[in-house]
Amino acid sequence: MSIFALTCYLLSLIIYIVYLCICLKRYGSKMDCISSTFYLNKRKWIFSAIIISISFLILPSWLEISGDNYTFLAFLSTLLLSIVGICPKYLGDERRIHLASVALSCILSLIWNIVSGTYVLPIIGLILLLLYKVIFNVKDLALASEVMGFSNIYTSIIFKAFFFFFLIKGNNKNNDAQTSSRRLPLFS
Repeated sequence: MSIFALTCYLLSLIIYIVYLCICLKRYGSKMDCISSTFYLNKRKWIFSAIIISISFLILPSWLEISGDNYTFLAFLSTLLLSIVGICPKYLGDERRIHLASVALSCILSLIWNIVSGTYVLPIIGLILLLLYKVIFNVKDLALASEVMGFSNIYTSIIFKAFFFFFLIKGNNKNNDAQTSSRRLPLFS
């Protein structure tokens, strides 16, 4: 992953975590999903700015680690996430656009997980979500599902980036060893 993509990824992750922590501390049980912060906050534009920033900042790293055949899934998923920020009124006239964008973004990111080979991470997330529901007897899982969805994307991107980094690094060591072993007889 390039320095630019890694920097954008880290900025997106930091913005997401800080925003989520501030909202959880400020609104607590009033917050049934991340989108509800639009209605709870006096400054309505903050939700839109955060969601659009997160989606555009995660895009370079997500595109960079995606294979050529499924790069469009990452692009469309982030585009749909930015539409969530553009149409934040999920209780008002923008309800259909907002909810469709959330659902399609989630579906496309899960399809990306399947085709990119990181399908184990959403399965682990789903198991943790179900355990959370059973242990804490939670009825509405909207917020927990959203947190799991974002966590899935962030962990999948970094997992895939480091996996390929070490895979490529390992292959280079093997290639160097094979090349040097081929050269040795020439210098003996």
